[in-house]
Amino acid sequence: MSAVPATHGGVRVPGSASPTALLGVDDHMARLANGAILRRAIARRELHCVFQPIVELANATIVGAEALVRWQHPELGRVAPSGFVETAEATGVVPVLGRFVLDEACCAAARWPSGSRGPVPVSVNVSPLQLDGGDLAVVVERALDESGLDPARLVLELTESSEVIDLEGAASQLAEVRARGVAVVLDDLGSGYSSLLRLVRLPVDGVKIDSALVGGVCDDPHAAAVVRSIAALARALEIDAVAEGVETAAQRACLVDLGCTLGQGYYFAKPMPAGAFVARLARVRPRS
Repeated sequence: MSAVPATHGGVRVPGSASPTALLGVDDHMARLANGAILRRAIARRELHCVFQPIVELANATIVGAEALVRWQHPELGRVAPSGFVETAEATGVVPVLGRFVLDEACCAAARWPSGSRGPVPVSVNVSPLQLDGGDLAVVVERALDESGLDPARLVLELTESSEVIDLEGAASQLAEVRARGVAVVLDDLGSGYSSLLRLVRLPVDGVKIDSALVGGVCDDPHAAAVVRSIAALARALEIDAVAEGVETAAQRACLVDLGCTLGQGYYFAKPMPAGAFVARLARVRPRS
């Protein structure tokens, strides 16, 4: 999950285990059991955040990082994010998981040194399910106050979901968060449920171009045309556009040709522990 989405941080790690697959009971009971296991794991701090740099495509300068959640089970080892995120969604644990990731990401980012472009923001995924409680602004406010993180350094990425979003209610909550100085980004544009209607109706500061589109920019004229259009639309709306899942030098070059300026993906860096990200930032820290 990145914080909450199955699409972020959801690449299955070789050797990862899914508790659902190991319990040996029917799916419904397994999900219920896993929900309880996941709640305990959060309370015991078995989960932690890793951070993937967001960079300028032209020169790979770090301008941000996305927080992704990982679970190291004491007996099962690494648990695939896609598995436990689905469990969280099915068992009502998303709000708890989301608060945990938000708190962890804010605390980590508050200790980061500045990059070559100045203070580095952290992006945290927010599931539409987290909007159901109507208390997103309160949760964000608490995380900022407890961590001491400057609100201008927090970006909330609204992830795609099969859930029907109350756009009016969501817009109200997101506007309240933005009034505090926090940025809001619409994730996975061009795929799934992240439609242009959400871009029009929700107050956002940026979009992220889905990795499925990015993967085809060099070989698929249709994918390239859509990416070019999204980049142009972002410029017209005066918002940022980040290309996700950049894996090759060719993709990077094609994205630049299509008008994209920001990206993230394995070509630049894999998600890394907080300490490793701090060390990378320190290497490019501006002179005082």
